[in-house]
Amino acid sequence: MNGTLGFECPDLSAVHAHERIARFHILSLHELCEYDEATFSLPQEMKQLHKTLISLMKFYDDLRDEGIEAENEAGFRAYHIINQIKDPNIIQKSIFLPIQIFRNPYMKRALEFHALSQILETGSELKNLFQTHFSEVRKGALKAMDASYMMKAGGVLAEDVRQILAYDTLDQLFKEVMMHGKE
Repeated sequence: MNGTLGFECPDLSAVHAHERIARFHILSLHELCEYDEATFSLPQEMKQLHKTLISLMKFYDDLRDEGIEAENEAGFRAYHIINQIKDPNIIQKSIFLPIQIFRNPYMKRALEFHALSQILETGSELKNLFQTHFSEVRKGALKAMDASYMMKAGGVLAEDVRQILAYDTLDQLFKEVMMHGKE
């Protein structure tokens, strides 16, 4: 098996190395995603994380074939599902994993998040029902932003708020901001 580091050995040391690399990429995404494209390439970092997670998934499968369990497999399987959130078939690709993987709290959350994202991608009545709760969530987020961001940062870009809170348009955001008395 050839991993992203270019060595042959699907053993626990390779798994631990790749888990550490994946954690580095996840932390980098978290810490550096606010930087401009000249400083940090989000697509490049996502691509590197994806490659590392794919190698890990192969390592875990190979180790399982040899009767070896990896301690952190469930968590990294969960990261892989979140990383592939737009792939409607990612769950089907995971269906033959051992049941203990699915009992892990991280995996349960990843599966719930994936299910919610799939609902929100459709035009279903269920999506419409979820959207009835968005107003309250957004109102709470706007209050938190008002108390936190506005005092510390002197404001935020409206387009950033629109994207973070998933408003369809800036007009929709502005109407709700005015309705709640925020400037």
